[in-house]
Amino acid sequence: MTTEELVKQLKEQEQVNVKLRKLSSGLQAISIFTKYDDLVLRIFSNAMNWLEVAYLNPNMLNLEFTSSTRERISIAIGKYLDTPLEDRKSEKKYYLEAVRYYSGPIAETGYIKKFECCSDYSKIIYSGEPTEFTETELKNIKRNDPALAPVVDALKKEITDDEN
Repeated sequence: MTTEELVKQLKEQEQVNVKLRKLSSGLQAISIFTKYDDLVLRIFSNAMNWLEVAYLNPNMLNLEFTSSTRERISIAIGKYLDTPLEDRKSEKKYYLEAVRYYSGPIAETGYIKKFECCSDYSKIIYSGEPTEFTETELKNIKRNDPALAPVVDALKKEITDDEN
């Protein structure tokens, strides 16, 4: 389970507020609050077991959350702690930006929407809007049609956190 998946699962709980912060050390801190913004738990992205979870206000944990909410929080955090550290990071995402001459001498920026790979040719479908590709998807495209590898490498632009 990635850190983002844990945050998403926790946010689905009715009585729970969750904030994710990136620290200067590169770690991420997941803070769990009650609906009244009382800080209850903090989990760092390098935590490996329950002893490394910071119980900041255990009384509020029992007072503000129902037993079923506490159980769902516990299950989600348990899955996260069981996930190896290298698997907790979300996969990098890219879009493929292509500068094309649609009409006349004026270059316009377009984006690759998908590749259609057939037995004897490959076709590129373009779009005006960026389409997200994961690192794994791009590797599969390059593996399935090695002739596309230089195209993919030349056109890929990483999607940063502030673009999401």
